[in-house]
Amino acid sequence: MYNILISLGVSALIFAVVMAFGFPVVSAVLPALLVFPVLAFFLARRTQAQVTADLAVLPGLIEERKLDEVKQLIEQTREKYGKWQPLLTGRLTGQLGMLDYAQMKYDEALPQLEAGSWQDWNALTLIGCIHYRRKRYDEAWESFGKAQKAGRKEVMAYVVPAVLQLKQGLRSEALSTLNTGLGILEGNQTLKNLKNTIANKGKVDTRQFGEVWFQYFPEEAVRQMNMRGTRGRPEIPKGVKVRGQTPHPQPRSRGKLGRRR
Repeated sequence: MYNILISLGVSALIFAVVMAFGFPVVSAVLPALLVFPVLAFFLARRTQAQVTADLAVLPGLIEERKLDEVKQLIEQTREKYGKWQPLLTGRLTGQLGMLDYAQMKYDEALPQLEAGSWQDWNALTLIGCIHYRRKRYDEAWESFGKAQKAGRKEVMAYVVPAVLQLKQGLRSEALSTLNTGLGILEGNQTLKNLKNTIANKGKVDTRQFGEVWFQYFPEEAVRQMNMRGTRGRPEIPKGVKVRGQTPHPQPRSRGKLGRRR
């Protein structure tokens, strides 16, 4: 927000100076209107560069499974820069929500994800999954619909709701969701395979989606590990605590499967 106020202030100053020299209003308005977006753009770029620099150590902390330090760093960055750029506070809050979600702390994750869900398809998909777990199906389908609009070319934005619709016996709705995705991601093999399985009334094996599926359903990774034991166990998504293991967050994934067009 400070970046916007600074840009407005500079624009107003330019307008006042031009008017003071006796130029007509139109001559004063044009340079003011030109300066505002240019200055706002560069100030936003500067803030983003500062945020990126401060969060540059996150991958190392994640690799070392220092979850508390990861959260602390994000919170400090949010406090430091959140007032400078619109939507930045919500975006960083959403990142905290994803950390809680990975640890299956859904009650804590939901309000944080909602704060950072504006045009974030992944956050909207996670919100839909939380509503689904709570049997709030109307809210879940609504959130998935928003996710598809925000992430039109994201495969998992269609895969996740289609699988959940199938589980609810909504086969035609699941096929409609996949057809929507194929209308945008024409020829995507993941969507085509899932559509064929559902259309032929086959059983959907979520393991075909790989580790990205566990980002939305970390409890399934835990269940599979418990079923298989320590040998041949699936990769547990970072952030899930299992039998004394230290939780660590899963780096944000775009969730791309198959080739996009």
